[in-house]
Order: sequence, then structure tokens, then C-alpha cells
Amino acid sequence: MEYYNITVQAFNQLGQSASSAFIRVQTKDVPIKISELPLIEHSSLSLEDKTLHYHLDNSTFLSTKIPLCLRIDISNETNICQRIVTSSGILDINEKNIKYIRNLSICLDQYEDYCGESVLIKISKSIFLSFV
Repeated sequence: MEYYNITVQAFNQLGQSASSAFIRVQTKDVPIKISELPLIEHSSLSLEDKTLHYHLDNSTFLSTKIPLCLRIDISNETNICQRIVTSSGILDINEKNIKYIRNLSICLDQYEDYCGESVLIKISKSIFLSFV
């Protein structure tokens, strides 16, 4: 991380008042490019089980040596970022959020705004047919 100290000064043209502000800006070093994040190859949401199934590009996932999370975007402009340790798996989803989930993206863990491309989540629902 790097820090920058910035001082801003302002004077009115008549010279009757002056003001200054001090700002300290912090940058975050990101250990990977967005283009190097693994791709989400498949994702589906099971309404019955309240689970999200995901599968990432395994070779890219294995070569990435930093913690990742799946960011689940919810329709009320919020998101949930769940840390992942495998290239495929199942995540439990809170029942109150399940019908508002919009899309999914892979992100650096603790950098939820540093994400790859968002993908739509396929919704799976079991249909039982009964013939009498």
C-alpha cells in the first residue's frame, strides 16, 4: 500500500479569506489482473435446496495462489461475497435473499469490487409430474 499526502488550498480573489484541506489517500496493491481471474463456467441456483452450485475454470483456479470469493449480486443493490477454496462447489443461500439473486462474479477475497465479468445464474426447479 502507498500513501499520498495532498494539501489543497483555496483563496478568494479579494484575498479576504483562505482555506486549506489536508487529504491522505491510500492505494491498494492488487496481486492479480482482472483478466487473470478464473472464469465461471457454470452456475445454477436450486430454489428447493436453497443452494448455489458453481464451477470455475480449474486450471486458472489452481494457478491463482490468492484467496477468492464469489460475489452474489442481489436486486436491492447489495451483494454477498462468499470465500471459496475449490474450483467447484455448493454454497448455502439465505432464504430471504434467494428470490432476489441476479448474477455472480469471481472476486479477490476482501476486494469485493475487484471482480471478473458477471454471469447470470441459471435457476433450477424440480418439476414433478404425476400421471393418474
